[in-house]
Amino acid sequence: MKKPALRFVFAALLTCFFLAGVTKLTAQEDWSRAQKEVWKGVETFYDAFTRGDVKVISDLVHPDFEGWSHHSVLPRNKADMERELQSFLQVNKVVSYKIKPLTIKVLGDVAFVHYYYILNSESKDGKKSIQQGKYTDILKKQGGSWLLIGDHGGAE
Repeated sequence: MKKPALRFVFAALLTCFFLAGVTKLTAQEDWSRAQKEVWKGVETFYDAFTRGDVKVISDLVHPDFEGWSHHSVLPRNKADMERELQSFLQVNKVVSYKIKPLTIKVLGDVAFVHYYYILNSESKDGKKSIQQGKYTDILKKQGGSWLLIGDHGGAE
């Protein structure tokens, strides 16, 4: 093998090892009890969304919620979020989802969660859609439950 080709292979392998290390650092696997509790709240939210259960979702959202998705011109409050969800679920069904946490930071009764998501949905007329992106959720512990008090993100 010629030296330039060998250098290329070596550089490619080094890049792969570096990226694998970065992934390991950002996608933590050994979560603390508090981090697991926060993540369970995020999963419960997505499970309710999949079932189309706006009542459960509403119960998981703090009354002072403020969020800003990529597709919104302005931030939205809890009532806006509920209307958006109801409109979406009137014409679509969530078929499946996958969420992958990257970081979860718990600071007392507030937590920040950064994660990727993939959402498969189907409209009432049979049109299938796959949406993927990233979100940051901000949760506040209140009455023993982690409630969504803010978010930002959306489809890429």
